[in-house]
Amino acid sequence: MIILALESSGNVASAAVAERNKILAEYTVNIGKTHSQTLLPMIDRVLGDAEMSVNDLDAIAVSRGPGSFTGLRIGSATAKGLAASAGIPILEVPTLEALAVGVGNAGGRLICPVIDARRNEVYTALYEVCGESIEQVGEERAMSMEDLLAELMAGEREVIFTGDALRIHGEKIKSVGQGKFILAPLSARDLRAGCVATVGLSMLESGKAIDGSQHSPVYLRLSSAERERLEQGKPLE
Repeated sequence: MIILALESSGNVASAAVAERNKILAEYTVNIGKTHSQTLLPMIDRVLGDAEMSVNDLDAIAVSRGPGSFTGLRIGSATAKGLAASAGIPILEVPTLEALAVGVGNAGGRLICPVIDARRNEVYTALYEVCGESIEQVGEERAMSMEDLLAELMAGEREVIFTGDALRIHGEKIKSVGQGKFILAPLSARDLRAGCVATVGLSMLESGKAIDGSQHSPVYLRLSSAERERLEQGKPLE
């Protein structure tokens, strides 16, 4: 099994080619350019370095959200176009789960990915490592950082945090956590396509691939434009 994995849910753009137990090629950039500028050239490069074409792939794994609305749409459109041209399925990889996988061995702690959702909110969920697999604990949510920290402080488990929201909330997490909360290393905080590929390969083995026409990003909440329309009493289009 060989897959192409794409990540464009946040500031990072990343593409990787992977087979069953190996990342063959991977490129990741966080240079401020739009994903529409960076993603396609990166795909060409990883496929070229792996000496493959889209027709050699069994599926395309894409980070399906939550995350940046614009970034998710770019990744989704790219994945659907490539999948349609090659006649292969798509693997919808939960962005938060892929972030949790990037932490690795959490030492028995819960893993809490936090993605900046703006308005002092984060997208989040909880995960724990069970043997060689990772399992979600509870649902994906958009919530305030204050509510999340209060909820986790009331629990008994230590928690390791990861994700791009640490740039904004990292100091608050450490201050509130008083040793109970730990921040993941800098190298694990930004999502890479290699982690998307890791989850995607497991999904492919479990028969969770879907036809590209069925794929759409997961946002968890309305966009700013949609919220503004509701606030103005206008119907959503």
